[in-house]
Amino acid sequence: MGFHGQGHRANEWANQHSFDLLASMRGWVTVYPQGMADGGSGTFDAGWNVGTNDDNSTCLPGTTGTGCHDSCRTLNLCGRCAWSTCYDDRAFVEQLLAQVKSELRVDEARVFAVGESNGAMLIHYLAASLPGTFAAAVPVFGSPLLGYLTGPAYQLVTDSRVRRTSVLQLHDRSDTTIPWQGANSADGWLYEPMMRSLGTWAALHGCAIAVTADPVPTGDPTTHTACFWHKGCLGGNFVGYCMYDGNHGDWPSQPFADQFIWHFLTNVSARESRLLEMERYIAHTETF
Repeated sequence: MGFHGQGHRANEWANQHSFDLLASMRGWVTVYPQGMADGGSGTFDAGWNVGTNDDNSTCLPGTTGTGCHDSCRTLNLCGRCAWSTCYDDRAFVEQLLAQVKSELRVDEARVFAVGESNGAMLIHYLAASLPGTFAAAVPVFGSPLLGYLTGPAYQLVTDSRVRRTSVLQLHDRSDTTIPWQGANSADGWLYEPMMRSLGTWAALHGCAIAVTADPVPTGDPTTHTACFWHKGCLGGNFVGYCMYDGNHGDWPSQPFADQFIWHFLTNVSARESRLLEMERYIAHTETF
């Protein structure tokens, strides 16, 4: 599943990447959901609701980019830090996945999510609030707003199913819109630091808290991409991140970025295959 950023269109985001081609080579299914837009301002402001609209602690006074969407006004959820629609995007993704699974032969143990900016914020939100749904989550230059790392009901630290999800984050070094260091952005929004977010995932997976530098498989000299992993995760899970030169909206050079993400996803997929074989073996031996 590929999630676009704020104000973008799903088909345009899909066309910017090579995920369809990579998927066709392995018999995978690609899905690009479209976020809702109901601001009534005359601009296309489609985005994703991550459950923060009525929380006035997520931005500073004078923050830019705020505004109450029609769907939020109807629900009386127009706080000072309102910015997204109030459609239930968690329920939407659940229903969409259920429909895809009912119509296509989809391996439920190998569902993956990739997204950028607001789409990456949604991935963080879904990984916590729909624990175990995704085998891997790849947020790109997007982090949870401050206080929203663990999900609306703290599922990230209370539901053991979150340990089924491996995480790889890509983030540009010079981002001021969603800074990887967290704290306040140039616009006044408050974000969780990337290191705290991934450190939490590492702790949940029993990984080493200190990271280890890892050589990038094919190299990306144009953006000086450097990747780091929390080694020793239990069950063969993966938690790591890659940093690269650029500003908000930039990716590492293509096709390197998509290929590296796909390399990560196929490694997770192989892990799921091994676990499934192990489960089948155990189930078989228990019958004798």
